[in-house]
Amino acid sequence: MRKTTHGYDHALKLLFSHPVMIESLIKGFVPEAWTKQLDFSSLQKVSVKHVTDDLRTRESDIIWKIDFKRKPLYIICLLEFQSAIDKFMAVRVLTYIGLIYQDLIRQKHIKTVDELPPVFSLVLYTGSKTWDAPTKLKDCFNFAIPEGLKKYQPNIEYAVLDIGQIDLEEYTFEEDNIVSSFVELENVCNLSNTKLIIDKLIAQLQGDQFNSLRKAFVVYINRVWKPRKRFARKEFIDLNEVSLMLSERIDQWEKDKIQQGMQQGMQQGMQQGMQQGMQQGMQQGIQQGIQTGTYNERLSLSLKLLDLKFPSAPLTIKEKVQEMPYDALGELLEKIVKAQALDELVL
Repeated sequence: MRKTTHGYDHALKLLFSHPVMIESLIKGFVPEAWTKQLDFSSLQKVSVKHVTDDLRTRESDIIWKIDFKRKPLYIICLLEFQSAIDKFMAVRVLTYIGLIYQDLIRQKHIKTVDELPPVFSLVLYTGSKTWDAPTKLKDCFNFAIPEGLKKYQPNIEYAVLDIGQIDLEEYTFEEDNIVSSFVELENVCNLSNTKLIIDKLIAQLQGDQFNSLRKAFVVYINRVWKPRKRFARKEFIDLNEVSLMLSERIDQWEKDKIQQGMQQGMQQGMQQGMQQGMQQGMQQGIQQGIQTGTYNERLSLSLKLLDLKFPSAPLTIKEKVQEMPYDALGELLEKIVKAQALDELVL
């Protein structure tokens, strides 16, 4: 088992120990008719230790019970947080189901033979490989079993939610589905989209009722997401701090891109002739695809380029730039690229 597995599973357990996460998970990612009859207000978490001492090494597993069809029956959602593929997951699920039934009988929650509750088992898989373990116990048996014996073998099946393989466009869920934001955060590849997801989470988790879940997401980001992105800094305190850090990173990234574009332009200009290269190279490095952006993007680029090329520019000039309309900012960018001195900029 990898050293990071415990921290990863613990962080995921904190997230999915909240009823709203289970509700979002089932409503958004289990598109089956029976889920429409679940009473999510009745969700209660069942302690794994309470079920058995034999599975204490799997304390990251979470078991819930819920009312089904408005009757006091159990629906037990078995969630397994795996960072590596367990080829015999079906056997472990079978063990869980048997132990759950034994515990219910021992505590006299089940009094007659027709009261055993149905069980829904779901593996929430976050590993990098595609899940390929058998989801049906019958697929784990020796194919040499005689036909007459097959009917005496246990037969269970579990569902798998392979986070890395999810295409959110294939699912239909409400806009405020929190698990969809978690899936996006697990699979996001760039800083800009990450900030959008964090800001969406901040909006989704407004209110005192989400205090604990907000803290759980911060734990997840500190223990799982931040090490994965190799951000060397102290731990985050809240989601707003994460958003602020991403803004700073994006701002620095944009400055680096501008500086890189200017350097590439000047290098190309030296090969083709200083004057022609400065104009052509900078335009390729700065103007390509950027000047067609939004007003805020054009204003931000103008101020950053002005600061990079003329760091001694007075505050009054920057204030005038902030008052310019969209088209004027486009003209200003052209002037900044071509200007050799600050006084060449007529504002």
